[in-house]
Amino acid sequence: GGRADGERRRVEPRGRLAERGRAGARHGATARREPRHRSWVDRGGLLIIGVFQCIFAQKSNFGAPISNDRPLSVSSLTSIYDKLKPEDTEAVVAKVVVNEVCQVKGCWLTFKLDDGELVRVKFKDYGFFVPKDSSGDTFIIEGIAGVEEQSIETLRHYAEDAGKSKEEIMKINSPKCTKIFTASGVAVLN
Repeated sequence: GGRADGERRRVEPRGRLAERGRAGARHGATARREPRHRSWVDRGGLLIIGVFQCIFAQKSNFGAPISNDRPLSVSSLTSIYDKLKPEDTEAVVAKVVVNEVCQVKGCWLTFKLDDGELVRVKFKDYGFFVPKDSSGDTFIIEGIAGVEEQSIETLRHYAEDAGKSKEEIMKINSPKCTKIFTASGVAVLN
């Protein structure tokens, strides 16, 4: 079974030789790749997996796991804060959009209520931190909502952590009654 014209039949490399591109490599030629069988992953399986991860997965959890799968809206949380008096507290789980994060360690964050007022979130027992680049992210937070008077020193400390200028920090000259939240757990959504 030779060829009629007397030439030898060229065999295309397969397996490792083809993948390494060794056939004719001395002359700059590369091996021809045989078409491979397309798996379900190639046909869109990764897309399906990605969609499920976006819908059902939480990006990250910090602190204790969130115990309630039905968080309050910011509107409902605003109503709760409107009823609280200094030193009152209420346990809640809420879905919020992060306004600002401590740029030193990620040891606190703020979010806005419906009326535009900021709520400062601290983390229980200073036990965990959140990423410093979380501004604009949606979080589910679980913990204790409250109202307390914060000292000039504390307010200046928070302003410094937020990267405010010396002039802005020195303008803080009186204590302020603020809405606070002590989170036992945080889940970052997106």
